[in-house]
Amino acid sequence: MNPQIENEIHSCVKVLREGGFIIFPNEIGWCIGCLITDSDSVSLLASQNYDHGAVLLEDEGKLNKYVRELPDTIWDLIRFSTKPLSLLLADALNLPQPIVAESGEAMFRIPKDEFTNTLLKKAGRPIFAALLHSQLQPTRETLILNKPGFVVNLRLSQKSTPEQLVIIRLAPSGRIQFIKK
Repeated sequence: MNPQIENEIHSCVKVLREGGFIIFPNEIGWCIGCLITDSDSVSLLASQNYDHGAVLLEDEGKLNKYVRELPDTIWDLIRFSTKPLSLLLADALNLPQPIVAESGEAMFRIPKDEFTNTLLKKAGRPIFAALLHSQLQPTRETLILNKPGFVVNLRLSQKSTPEQLVIIRLAPSGRIQFIKK
């Protein structure tokens, strides 16, 4: 791996483990994220109403730890998806309360982006991340900006492409509902 990428990932992991936020590029654009094991940071990030907040997992096998019952159709959806895919899954467990909706559902994404997957592997834990808005709004970000943080110095000209994201609600019965195509 490129030494610059390794250094960026190392810096991200250090800040995440200190309870901070990172701003990083992935397949849908620039995201802000924190470790799901840091309840204070998760609560703060979840309260900011960012778009497309999801638990990022390095591979689909990790879903078993966070969802009580997974329908068989999920594996094909993940494997054959050509676009970034977020899955709204019922019966979420082992997650901080702010990530789980009142309905018991939580949003998950298995990134196809090499940088993000490497970051997840090195961090050793899932990351709760949300798409950054094109402009920071001081009233929203003030609390976040007062915590330790790190901005990845790669792909700085990358534009957000949330229109590429597909969001699917998947019931334990296997019923599929497209929320965003």
